[in-house]
Amino acid sequence: MEKGFPKALLTSLMLLATFCFFVAMVYGANTPVQISISASGTIFKPNPATVGDGDTVTWNSDTTIFIPMPAYVRVIVPTGSFQFSDYNPTGGFDSGLRPIGTGIPSPPLNWKPGVNQVKYTVEIYDNNGQLMRTEDPYLQHPPGVGGIVVSVDKFGLLAPYIGLASTILVTTAATAIYVKRVKRRKEKQ
Repeated sequence: MEKGFPKALLTSLMLLATFCFFVAMVYGANTPVQISISASGTIFKPNPATVGDGDTVTWNSDTTIFIPMPAYVRVIVPTGSFQFSDYNPTGGFDSGLRPIGTGIPSPPLNWKPGVNQVKYTVEIYDNNGQLMRTEDPYLQHPPGVGGIVVSVDKFGLLAPYIGLASTILVTTAATAIYVKRVKRRKEKQ
C-alpha cells in the first residue's frame, strides 16, 4: 500500500492542476479591446470599435502626435449605455482626467438587449485643464447570427468540476489518513 499512495497523490495533484487551469480559462480576464487615440485621419482607431458582452476597453493615447501638446484625456461612456452590474453600477463609464500616454481601462461592458451601438465622448485637455478637442466615436456590438442572447452563468458551468475536484481531494486525504493508520497499526504489532 505504501507504493500506491504516491501514485494516488500524484494523480490527484494532476487532476487539481487541470481543474485550476480550467478555472483560470473560464474566469480569466478577457483581453481588452484596444482603441488608439491618434491625430491621423479620424482620431480613433478602430472606429467604431466592436465590443462583445463582458469585454473591457482600453483607450491608449500617444504623447507624440498632438500639436499643441495636450496633457490629459477623458473618456465618457454615457450612464445607462450598458446593463448594470457589480463592475459597472451606472451602466456607463467616466475615466476622469488621465495623463496623455497612459492606458484608460473600462469596467466590463454588458450590452442592453436591442442596443447595437453606443456613442461615447473623448475629451482632450491642455496643461491648464482647458478643453482642447472633443470627439464622439462609437462602440458597437458584434453582429449576431440569430436567436436570443443569454448571459452565461460561469459558476453554473464550473459547479460540476468544483464538485469533482472536491471529491478527489477528500478521497486523497481520506486515503492518506487510512494509509498512515494502517502503517501505525502494523508498527505497533
